[in-house]
Amino acid sequence: KKKNREHLKNLRKQRRIEAQIARDNQAKYAGLPWHILEINKNFKQDIEKYANWPQLIDTELPD
Repeated sequence: KKKNREHLKNLRKQRRIEAQIARDNQAKYAGLPWHILEINKNFKQDIEKYANWPQLIDTELPD
């Protein structure tokens, strides 16, 4: 059990490291700091999430 937990912990750590390296490489190739790329990603997600705003409110009440 202890070996398995250590193995899983190491796998998670390795994934975090690989993700950080991927972000660093993406920023390097884009010629931008990685936090700018992160801001752009969040902005694009917000545009998609709120694309249908503002919506008109139906002011008619049902009979």
